[in-house]
Amino acid sequence: MFSPFFDTKNRKGMRCVLKVRLQGTKKELRWFLKGMERDTRYEVENISTFKPCDGDARFRRLYVNVRRKEKQNGKGMAGGVKT
Repeated sequence: MFSPFFDTKNRKGMRCVLKVRLQGTKKELRWFLKGMERDTRYEVENISTFKPCDGDARFRRLYVNVRRKEKQNGKGMAGGVKT
């Protein structure tokens, strides 16, 4: 679903936000977001509340804003722990 190769800067050099809609059970969505928040390549900025889906009552939707973190001097990620 997500690739470390997508470009997060537009032609003017401004940082872009990837707006993602996720759909699944609450348990699946929590599991996926936990993994995304732990991944040092991405910064999860905004997570909506659970929204109901049409059809099956078990499924919910979430809307998430995601950015790819920039590398600092080729070592580590922005916001990461420096050693």
